[in-house]
Amino acid sequence: MEDLNKKYSQLNGNPRGYRPNKVRAYVPKLVESDYLRGYVHRYFIRSTNDTSAPIFEITSKEYSQLLSNPFYVGAKVRWRIRGNFNEVKESNRVAIRLASDDIKNLGLYLPNLLQFHK
Repeated sequence: MEDLNKKYSQLNGNPRGYRPNKVRAYVPKLVESDYLRGYVHRYFIRSTNDTSAPIFEITSKEYSQLLSNPFYVGAKVRWRIRGNFNEVKESNRVAIRLASDDIKNLGLYLPNLLQFHK
């Protein structure tokens, strides 16, 4: 089996020992200082070559690591979490629209514009 994997890697052009990054979904855990500031940064990633691929929310550390990987495209969103309902919704709608230039259909992943609102 090892010979078969080695042969596949050679034919496929993958460097020996290459393993794609495993992306783990992340749900932010907000603290009081986030609410005092009024917003949080959220980080999203998707496979570059497939606009219908799943979108993952990830940590800022993972975002920094994966952004240099040509197999992924990422977007950073400033997500408002405090204020008037309508203002928060509109602010988050605009943030999604801007990030959608990088990750198409991000709005489908974030349907609740008041997520984390307090």
